[in-house]
Amino acid sequence: MGEQVEKRKITPVLLKMEVENEERFPIEQLDSINTAIQRQQSKHIRRGLKWSARKSDCGLEVIVTRVS
Repeated sequence: MGEQVEKRKITPVLLKMEVENEERFPIEQLDSINTAIQRQQSKHIRRGLKWSARKSDCGLEVIVTRVS
């Protein structure tokens, strides 16, 4: 059987992040992360909250960075 991956809640982590902070999530959450980022940026457009997401070098993690 496959290895069990610990999934984290995404939105609360995004909202607690400070500018230039990074958080790591398992790659299995990539689609959910992209959706959460898009929703939160739309919801908080007037506050200017922005994040970026990229895959780690090993490809097993998604690194989310608070941009502004």
